Amino acid sequence: MSFGALLFGPNELVQVTRALVAVLVLGAWLAMAAKHRVMLVPDRMVLTPVLLLVVWMAGQGFASPYVLPAWTTWTSWAVALGSFLAIIAVAGRGTGVKWVLGAIVLAIVAMSLRGAMEYGDMRAIDPTWRIFAGYQNPNAAAVIFAAGIPLAVGLSLILPRPLNLLGPS
Repeated sequence: MSFGALLFGPNELVQVTRALVAVLVLGAWLAMAAKHRVMLVPDRMVLTPVLLLVVWMAGQGFASPYVLPAWTTWTSWAVALGSFLAIIAVAGRGTGVKWVLGAIVLAIVAMSLRGAMEYGDMRAIDPTWRIFAGYQNPNAAAVIFAAGIPLAVGLSLILPRPLNLLGPS
């Protein structure tokens, strides 16, 4: 039995990956906190429901008959919401937001290229193949692609020149 299985239980891979993401998010937040005295946080109208959601989900973990899956899901949500807060603190209000949105768009483009290569490989075998693009199922991949289109169009409209995150040269 591995150390991860002893520490995290039977879902060790899921827990270890979430722990790694949590360490990266916490590291970014701590680096920012060490560098600046004042950190940007969301408005109280946003932060209060987010924190209440995390506390409510933790309480549901205690009440659930399936404790390990409930806590695994809770860690997922806690890391995602912590990432939300860390991104707000790190990106700030200036050009950091454009960099974050640009990184998301580039990740979606990379995912779509992977899906196009996957379809090219499967086209001769099954022409009705729905691409996974490295994700868990085709429907989720389609949602990511659909969400990326307006994000990319909006980002191209606010930049001085499309696909130029550095601004005019």
